[in-house]
Amino acid sequence: MRLLATVLLGAALSSIPSREVLPARNQALLLLRVLSYDRNLKARSGAEVTVVVAYREGAPRSEQEREMAAALEEAARSFTVSGLKARVVTVPWRGAAALGAELKATGAAALYVGESLSGETAGISAAARDRSALTFAPLREMVEGGLALGLLNANDRARLLVNLAASREEGADLDSVFLGIAEVIGRPAPAGR
Repeated sequence: MRLLATVLLGAALSSIPSREVLPARNQALLLLRVLSYDRNLKARSGAEVTVVVAYREGAPRSEQEREMAAALEEAARSFTVSGLKARVVTVPWRGAAALGAELKATGAAALYVGESLSGETAGISAAARDRSALTFAPLREMVEGGLALGLLNANDRARLLVNLAASREEGADLDSVFLGIAEVIGRPAPAGR
């Protein structure tokens, strides 16, 4: 099963059309596949995997978040995540406290944060860590700013970026197979240094 997931992830990482941000369908498939590499997923999710898509109402780029939510819903109809059914919930941005309350109310295991919220990563990160929701973003600077995983487009190829410290603070335990194919930043310093 793990080998099949690795092959499918590798296939998804190839043949990406040229764009600054990965197409929503590609991001959705990668997000669901990446979640299967979290050894703590079942403990964080319960009976189903809830993915929250946060967006800023009326923002020029909020259409991309709506596309992402639709792509995730479509992918969730065809795929399970570690044997669990996926559910998608959209949440408008009303501040970090409101987002934290929504993450708690929905039992979110994952949070997709679109470009329209790129200036809010500190508050989003704090809310996600408090609720153990693994964060995903489409831009490198968002991951460097404290979110856990980036679903990026680099030179016409999908690229996975992991802020390892952030992912651990959000309650994830990512498999070494996944870490071997992703670009990892934010590694904790070795003990004793």
